[in-house]
Amino acid sequence: MAAISPSPIQSLQLARRALAEDAPLPDGVLPAHLQRSWERTRAAGMRPDDQALFHHAVSYEEMSRIREAHHALIELAMGDLEALWRSMRSPHWVILLTNTDGTIVHSIGHHELAPRELRLPLRCGRRLLEREIGTNAPAIVTREPAAIEVRGGEHFLDELHRFSCAAAPIFDLNGQLAGVLDVTGFDAPRDARVFNRVRMAALSIESRMYEQAKTGFLISLHEDPRFIGTPVQGLVLAREDGVVMSANRAAADMLGIQGTDLRSALHLSQVFDQESLQRLRDIRAPRERGIGATMPGSIHAVNGAQFYCDVKALSGASKRGSSSARQQLRGPDPQWQTEFERASRVFAHGLPVLLQGETGTGKEWFARALHETHRPGKPFVAINCAALAEGVAEAELFGHVEGAYTGSRKGGASGQLEQAHGGTLFLDEIGDMSATLQTRLLRVLQERSVTRLGASKELKLDVLVVSATHRELAELVSAGKFREDLYFRLNGLKARLPALRERQDFDALIDECVDETAIDGRPARLPGDVRRLLQAYTWPGNLRQLRHALHVASLLAGPGGEISVYMLPEELRATGGAAKSAKEVVTQASSSHDAHNSNPIQSRDVVHREWIMRALAEHDGNISAAAKALGISRTTLYKYRGH
Repeated sequence: MAAISPSPIQSLQLARRALAEDAPLPDGVLPAHLQRSWERTRAAGMRPDDQALFHHAVSYEEMSRIREAHHALIELAMGDLEALWRSMRSPHWVILLTNTDGTIVHSIGHHELAPRELRLPLRCGRRLLEREIGTNAPAIVTREPAAIEVRGGEHFLDELHRFSCAAAPIFDLNGQLAGVLDVTGFDAPRDARVFNRVRMAALSIESRMYEQAKTGFLISLHEDPRFIGTPVQGLVLAREDGVVMSANRAAADMLGIQGTDLRSALHLSQVFDQESLQRLRDIRAPRERGIGATMPGSIHAVNGAQFYCDVKALSGASKRGSSSARQQLRGPDPQWQTEFERASRVFAHGLPVLLQGETGTGKEWFARALHETHRPGKPFVAINCAALAEGVAEAELFGHVEGAYTGSRKGGASGQLEQAHGGTLFLDEIGDMSATLQTRLLRVLQERSVTRLGASKELKLDVLVVSATHRELAELVSAGKFREDLYFRLNGLKARLPALRERQDFDALIDECVDETAIDGRPARLPGDVRRLLQAYTWPGNLRQLRHALHVASLLAGPGGEISVYMLPEELRATGGAAKSAKEVVTQASSSHDAHNSNPIQSRDVVHREWIMRALAEHDGNISAAAKALGISRTTLYKYRGH
């Protein structure tokens, strides 16, 4: 009699029993990607009964820094993130966007009503790494880029058994992982559609990358014309001379394009037959057709397959919401302009630039402005040297070949240095780089080549280098904490960025931040007393702190509403002697509202509830913290919240 295969539940029980007994995982009882993740997690020293969910707090300053560092990815993905959230419509789900290191860079959820297991740990800045939180979908996708689900007991940690998550990779135009999109639920009802929603949203974000390309033309294709313009369409980005610059996963599958083809100057004549090429040539003169014009029709691949297609001529001017870093942050400030012009002159000749300035002064924006001026359309790779995790930093920077170390990716992977080839490498917080990595980086910059871990072949590297630090590198060199030869290699020209309190365009930056945080296209209004308070503050966190403060205030004010002094952070209110208690604010607002309303009891309830909801928003839904700030009991807070 044939043996009866265990059910999925029985298989999971067998695997968990092996974990509990610290025995090898039996083969075939878990999907391969889950088994590999469990084995990596156990090798990192974690046990199923470990408590890890609430052990990693992230400061607001760190959240702001991470959001600023990933602003381009967040802006690109925001429309799809919001659409995905609208499709969920439940406080038991949260939408997460992570970078390639597994760090959450943006989240969307019903933070007021969500369970604390979603609301508190799954915030911007939290790392979803296997070695810190065990098996989870985003962590697996960063290691093995493919859409997956992890449900309940499939998580390694017992603590996560009430969670379910589905994640999908987001690839850039070079076929490299750019981020991970994830939907995570806690005690959420089972929904078989979640996986497909996440996968389609990730594909849609990738499509947006192609649509925002600056030059060339974009071919959209599919066997079924109804799928043109949807996330499942194939996309081919080509130069005016017909050389293929990029193809998304769908197009690569349809046309049989391999990654090696794209790296060897693949031409459209190698993909489509001559008649189809003639049709495509009609749009190679965008001045005659007009930017953004399309040409529907059908074409044939050299393998005989027929596809329906649209072809669009591209231009950087047509990018939705485009505004360069140079335009956004140069402003009329004379020192900023002088430093940028000096740096730009030497950067144009390939010399490195070292940026120094306080935290939050916009060093990455400055670097991006240099990049957009001198290497537009090329890779811009930003590396936070202070956040490079020990043990995996070398693999992240230099890449690796298959089998280079335990847990290395099948087929190997390129490192961040290699990904910057042809573009700009931005080394943020360079003063915090370890001595070992300083030595390896020096060799890369000297030889202009990089060698992957486990490989012997050197790969040529063409990069322009911008480094940044808030520390004095010369003092670190004197103290023996930074290599002198690396310092001179990076210090082609030193540019000092002015602190926010020193800038002459401060008022313009305030207005810019308010406009950036507009809700539904309606920016909040900023009265004179609030502006004067902003001007009086010293801003130790500089631009990053200003943006964060005005973002929170705009959310509290609502679309087109007026920002009041009491919507600003406590440290700003104290500057102007305006640090009233939240309870006094409620009383004052209530009295003012009563004077203009014929039903004072009803109006008082409305105002009380408004301020309670704002207090909850300020404290991320924490009932106790909001009640304490308002000077009322939890019972009173619940009463008005329910009105």
